[in-house]
Amino acid sequence: GTVLYASWLFQRIVPPVLSFALGSLGFLTKFDFGEHERILGSAFEKGVTVSLRLRFESTVMRSIRRKYSDDEKESGEDDDDLHSRRDLVEELIGEEREDEHTHRPDGTYEILNEVVVDRGPNPTMSYTEIFGDDEHFTSILADGVCVSTPTGSTAYNLAAGGSLCHPENPVMLVTSICAHTLSFRPIVLPDTIVLR
Repeated sequence: GTVLYASWLFQRIVPPVLSFALGSLGFLTKFDFGEHERILGSAFEKGVTVSLRLRFESTVMRSIRRKYSDDEKESGEDDDDLHSRRDLVEELIGEEREDEHTHRPDGTYEILNEVVVDRGPNPTMSYTEIFGDDEHFTSILADGVCVSTPTGSTAYNLAAGGSLCHPENPVMLVTSICAHTLSFRPIVLPDTIVLR
């Protein structure tokens, strides 16, 4: 957790991190704290080999409520009714009008482990449509979906039934969380694809 937190603190360029194991589990903590003086001395005298880890850039998008004209409403409908039956696929990858945006960015983050989109406190399963490079990739009926870096392949991705991956592979792993159907299995994708 400490190494993940350090990565989170540096959202653009992460300085070299020399991590020592203090807890019971530490995939990213290579060195034993009992030898910290010797290891730090050696690092300053002889230098270190840096292992670069892939991080994702993830942007949280929030829906913008729009005002509907009376011509767009059917009898008895209000803005909430129209908002709930919008075509989200068309909004996310369709032709967007110059003067009208349907979503706004609410933060961009550099992620070392994984991005999870889940159902939150809702007791029902979520229906998630995934697009890769603006093409429909798949639809998932599950508790959520985990998109993991190679470093994160040993975390939530593994617990959800995803593949393990060597940290030097330039890939992303997409795994459903408690999937309801067998229509989607965990998949490894190139890190150049843009997922929505």
